[in-house]
Amino acid sequence: MSDWTEKPIPVLLAPGFGGDPLHFRSPTLQTIGNLDLDRLPLSSRLKDELRAWEHLVQQAHAALKTPAAERNLRTWAIQAREDLLPRLREELGANYDVQFIGDLQST
Repeated sequence: MSDWTEKPIPVLLAPGFGGDPLHFRSPTLQTIGNLDLDRLPLSSRLKDELRAWEHLVQQAHAALKTPAAERNLRTWAIQAREDLLPRLREELGANYDVQFIGDLQST
C-alpha cells in the first residue's frame, strides 16, 4: 500500500476526459484519481492553459483517424512536453514529482 504522505507527491499530467488533467500517479504509473487544479498552488494562467490542453485532446479523440486529429495529438504532446510540464514542475515545486503520460508510455 502506498503512503501518500511521502514527498514528493507522484503526479501524472494526462487526459482527464472531462476532468482536470492532473492525477495522482500510482507506483505502477497508472492514474488513480483526478486532482482539482483549483486546490493546487498553480497560477490562474496555467490552470486555464491546462484546461485548454485537455480540450485539445478531447477534440482529437472526437475526430479520430483524420489528419486534424493527428495534428491535434502532435500539438497536444509537444505542448505538454515543452511548455506545460516544465511550468507545472516549477509552480508546484519540489513537493511534487510531475510526469507526462506521453513520456511514460514509451518506457
